[in-house]
Amino acid sequence: MTSCADIERWSGAMVAFDYCDPKPLSDLVASEPVPDKLRPVIAAIISGERKPDKRKAAHSKVDAAERFRAGAVLAAVLNTIDDMNHPAITGPAADRMGIEPRQAIDRLNMYRERAYQVVEDAFGVSRETVENLARDYRKKVRNWPDV
Repeated sequence: MTSCADIERWSGAMVAFDYCDPKPLSDLVASEPVPDKLRPVIAAIISGERKPDKRKAAHSKVDAAERFRAGAVLAAVLNTIDDMNHPAITGPAADRMGIEPRQAIDRLNMYRERAYQVVEDAFGVSRETVENLARDYRKKVRNWPDV
């Protein structure tokens, strides 16, 4: 069985490969058994059917190796905020904090903005680029093992 940590490492290496950085994937193939579900993907790379996307890499403002990790962290934070932004949670939480539910929702939205801003500042990129990181990560997770 493939663990979440394995999925993250291998998926991150695949993203790096797609952005013209084959080293993380090469290192994993050399040091660990390839997860069964990724064998067809690795075979496609070896056969030349799957190639890095040089256009994507040329336009990328975030390092290939960091792209997947940044998207993963941002998506996790945004998912947590989205999960908390539910009346069943915000109402009781607002009561415990002594504030109105609308204020609790406003705080969650502020946290969402802060999460975006942290990533924007860390990589020196636009909001659109940061939104793309989270979107791309979610797409990879949804389409696993076809990364």
